[in-house]
Amino acid sequence: MTTIALEYKRPIVVEKLDFTDKKKRLRELNAKTRRMLSNFAYSKFLQLLLARCFKLGIQVIEVNPAYSSWIALIKFMSMYGMNSATAAAFVLARRGMFLSERLPARTAYQETESLKHVWSHWRLVAKRVKGSSRHSFYQPRLTVYSRLRSVRSS
Repeated sequence: MTTIALEYKRPIVVEKLDFTDKKKRLRELNAKTRRMLSNFAYSKFLQLLLARCFKLGIQVIEVNPAYSSWIALIKFMSMYGMNSATAAAFVLARRGMFLSERLPARTAYQETESLKHVWSHWRLVAKRVKGSSRHSFYQPRLTVYSRLRSVRSS
């Protein structure tokens, strides 16, 4: 990862995750969740990444991961033909560049109060589509380029 960032002279964007509160409440959680949180080496990985990036002079940008999976599913997965994990990474990279994630027009969401932060609108959309299959969001859209390719091949 650092080799690519160094080669292209780009920063690395990571999620700003904090598990300290969850680790304090481990006794309240079920066995599977306790095991997952105890074995999760995110903080150690982040320390190693930050040390290596500091040594190589690569900027590391930490971003809030809120709604990144939902934005990826609804907005970018079908647009670019990505899987959900790659699309979520795409959303985080866009946040690292300070780009906005407005709702697409095709969501048929009636915006009632435009002064609210964009994540409040994503929260409402996420509530509506919660429980849907991830595969239902992956429907590649036809673009002008793909239509031209199909016409030329026939």
